[in-house]
Amino acid sequence: MTAPDRRRLAARIAAGLVTLLGLVSLVGDYLARSTALDVLLIGAALLLLSRESVWSFRLAEVIALWPATVALVSLVANLYGGSSELASLQAPLAAAVFLALAVGVFCARPSRGLIGVVTSERATSDRLWRLTPAREGALG
Repeated sequence: MTAPDRRRLAARIAAGLVTLLGLVSLVGDYLARSTALDVLLIGAALLLLSRESVWSFRLAEVIALWPATVALVSLVANLYGGSSELASLQAPLAAAVFLALAVGVFCARPSRGLIGVVTSERATSDRLWRLTPAREGALG
């Protein structure tokens, strides 16, 4: 077994353990439901990232959107000091960790996916090209 194969196997084992921990926490009430679900989803996204196919990366990004959204809403709600009876907020530290993990999933393949759209040269040049007539109109 080569070194990259060993690293890939170690990554799959670690992602599997995170997924298993999230599942056990979700079923056994060891963590809050939203936190346990986020652990489960981040673990599943990490498992999918260890595969080399395009569909698995896209699915990993879709799965990571939920923990990122919940974390972002919790951070904003905690920032403004609000709490809601309808939604259980995560602790600020847990929300920051899940947001960082989800961003890590998005940035895992910088040339593809959501980050690829934002960072591509084509996207930047298209945006600049579209802004040029507006800028000329404002100056003229």
